Amino acid sequence: MTYSELLHKIPFENVVPCMTFIRGNQDIILREYSELYIRLQSVKPKASDRHIVVASRWEGTSPDIDMICTVRDKYDKSWCILGRYTYLNELMGMDIDVEEDVTLSE
Repeated sequence: MTYSELLHKIPFENVVPCMTFIRGNQDIILREYSELYIRLQSVKPKASDRHIVVASRWEGTSPDIDMICTVRDKYDKSWCILGRYTYLNELMGMDIDVEEDVTLSE
């Protein structure tokens, strides 16, 4: 499954319970995140020889809490953390590999 396919499979409402980091005016912030989610879904995926790896949480990763998701090249060499990959169309076309000790749920 690609990142784009995942975003189309999971509705934003299913993501909201995981957004415990939101402080302040939650209604406005959630509306902005919802709009961003819709914009991400509209990004046309581009094929890439890189892939996304979802791993078990590494301790001490703060402030890069998304280090459990990394972008790796075809040789499985770590490229960067997911949140720092700037080519959105390529990111949307990347396959997602989930390590065997990780369980994903909707």
